[in-house]
Amino acid sequence: MKFKLFAIALFTVAFAIVSFPPFGSSGQLELVGQWGQSGSGPGQLKEPMGIAVDREGNIYIADTRNTRIQKFTSEGKYILEWGKQGNGAGEFSKPIGVAIDGEGNVYVSDYDIDRVQKFSPEGAYIAQWGKSGKNPGEFIVVAGIHTDRKRDIIYVADFYNKRVSKFSLDGKFVSQVGTSGRAWSGALHYPTDVYVDDQGNVYVADAYNNRIQKFDSDGKYMAKWGSPFGFGIPGNWHGWFKVPSGVAVDSQGRIYVADSANHRVVVLSPDGGFLAEWQIEGDIIPHTPTKVTVGKNGIVYVVDTAHDRILMLRYAEAGE
Repeated sequence: MKFKLFAIALFTVAFAIVSFPPFGSSGQLELVGQWGQSGSGPGQLKEPMGIAVDREGNIYIADTRNTRIQKFTSEGKYILEWGKQGNGAGEFSKPIGVAIDGEGNVYVSDYDIDRVQKFSPEGAYIAQWGKSGKNPGEFIVVAGIHTDRKRDIIYVADFYNKRVSKFSLDGKFVSQVGTSGRAWSGALHYPTDVYVDDQGNVYVADAYNNRIQKFDSDGKYMAKWGSPFGFGIPGNWHGWFKVPSGVAVDSQGRIYVADSANHRVVVLSPDGGFLAEWQIEGDIIPHTPTKVTVGKNGIVYVVDTAHDRILMLRYAEAGE
C-alpha cells in the first residue's frame, strides 16, 4: 500500500514537472485605455475580429460585421476606412484578419469567401488570391494572417484545413506549416491566428488543441505551451488555455495570448513561463477577446469582439 501511494505521489510530481511551464508572476498587465462603440458610423465597430499595426503605429481593424477595414492612430483616433459588402475586387463578406508588409501594404483575409486581398495603405485595391479547397494555396475558412517583413512572406491560418500556408507577397504559394492532428508536436487542430517575430519564428494559436505552438521560419517545430503534454486539455490555470484565438510577440520575445474562452489575455516569457494575465471585465460573453497585437510603443492592443471595442494594455515588470 505504501509503495502504491509513493508511486502515485511520484507520478503526480513528475506529471507536474513535465506538464507545466515555469510558474510565478513577474509582472502585471494593466488597462491603459480603450476605444470603440457599437455601430456602423466612422470609428464605430461591430464584431471586429482582426488587428494589425504599421511601422508608424497606426492601427488597422478588420471591422467584420460592418464588412470594412478601418484605420486609426495609435490612440484610437479615426483616420479612414474602405470596403463594402460583396465578393468583387475590394469588397468583403467577412473580413477576419489583417496584416501589414514592410511597404505598408495591407492584406485582408475573408473567411466567407476564402481569399486574401492586398491593398495600398490608403485602401486602394491591388490584388487577390485564394479559393475554397484543400489543395496547396487553397483555403477552407481562412482565419488570421501575419507578414514576415524581413523575408517578404505572408502566413495564413487555414482553419478547416488545419494548417498554416505561406505565400509570397504577390500570392504565390510557398509551403505549409503544421499538419492536421491533435496530440503530437507540430500538429494543428483548427488554428485561428499566426504571428511572426523579429527573428522569423512563427507562433500559431492552435485553438482547439488549446495551445500555442512555435515553428522556425522553415516550418520546423520548436516548442508548444498549453495543457499537460500538449494533449489539448482546456483549463484556466497558469500555463493552460481554453480556445486561444490570438497570439502576438513583443520586441523582448514575450508572448501575448488572447485566451478567448477564458476571457483573458495571458503573457508568457520567451520560454513559455507564465508572467501575467488580465481578465476581461463587464458582461462576459464567450470567445472574447479574439485577437491581440503589440505596437512599437509597447502597448498591447486587444480586439474585444463581443463588446465592439479595442482595449489597450501595458505589461510592466514587477517593481516598475
